[in-house]
Amino acid sequence: MMKKWMALLALAVLAGCAKNADGLGAADLRSEAYFRGERVIPLTFAQIQMALFKHEAACGSAPRFAMNPGQTAYATLTDAPAGSDDYRQTIVADLMYYRASDLGSWLTKDEERDWRTRATVYSYYAGAQVDARIEQIFSAIAHPGECSGASPRPDEPSADGQAPADK
Repeated sequence: MMKKWMALLALAVLAGCAKNADGLGAADLRSEAYFRGERVIPLTFAQIQMALFKHEAACGSAPRFAMNPGQTAYATLTDAPAGSDDYRQTIVADLMYYRASDLGSWLTKDEERDWRTRATVYSYYAGAQVDARIEQIFSAIAHPGECSGASPRPDEPSADGQAPADK
């Protein structure tokens, strides 16, 4: 009986961590009211992760990639302002890794080309600023070495190729 109570207590603690103080959690964002768009990324999960690692190395930060436990075809990208755990400020992109239609693979012989990732994007807020942040997420994947709006790391050379100490 004690084990059941401890398990329930642990579950309650974990459930409390998944939401903000105002009760908004990542699962709450996944509704039609907060839907901000859908995109197809012609990359595998591994390629997306590599791009995000490169972007973080070049720019100092990147959206967080996390595989869904026990489901190899599903993952989540989250982008929150630095130091914030407020889901009202967070952009969530649910990723699904899939293969294009059988017709497409019949027409093309390149098997690797048929694998892609669908991203479904959610955000509490809408508007031009959120749209720009969503663009930055996908730009970090498509062009990992470019830091649009973000400042490069201090130890990185500047655009003219000189190290910061050389200036």
